[in-house]
Amino acid sequence: RPAAPMTGQNVTITAATHLNEAVTGGQFSMSLTLAGIPVFKHTGAVCSDAHFKLPLGMGEVWFEGLKCPTTSGMTYTITDGLLIGNDAPSKPVDATIKFNDQNGKEFSCLGITVSS
Repeated sequence: RPAAPMTGQNVTITAATHLNEAVTGGQFSMSLTLAGIPVFKHTGAVCSDAHFKLPLGMGEVWFEGLKCPTTSGMTYTITDGLLIGNDAPSKPVDATIKFNDQNGKEFSCLGITVSS
């Protein structure tokens, strides 16, 4: 298990997922909780790149979308970039990123905790 990311760092998150079905579209959703309290939610197209800022000086996220359409049976590597802002809260922030296909079926989920 890697060390928890810290404030002021650029972090690359890479995860591999096996696709049991072809993905032609869908959505990803990212939610953040601070001390167990929801503070942010963002959704976007799973087949498109995205960049968005986080609230409370937490930082920024770069999402690399899937190259759709994918084929069934392939293993896909998901890469996200995260800049953890120097003003990020001192309490741990839990992030969950869920990936759903064109039918709304979840095909991958990623969870990380960031602390300062």
